[in-house]
Amino acid sequence: MGELEGLARTDISRVGFVRYNAFDDTGSELSYATALLNREGDGVVLTSIYSRTDTRTYGKAVTKFVPVGTASEEELQAIQRAKAA
Repeated sequence: MGELEGLARTDISRVGFVRYNAFDDTGSELSYATALLNREGDGVVLTSIYSRTDTRTYGKAVTKFVPVGTASEEELQAIQRAKAA
């Protein structure tokens, strides 16, 4: 049982997802932020920003539901949604 509990602490059990428009001239909410966290709130938030000319993807570490470094409003929303999951 202890071994299973140890595995459960590291699984990705909390997921938060936010779609949004990163730029005024781009519709359909093609940009997004996804938080993939374990039950302790550790993991990563991935952000993909879509524009008419290119798409960029960023990743930021998250520790205890707090991003390591500066986070956008959408990234913070994704983390909060994962925390509530």
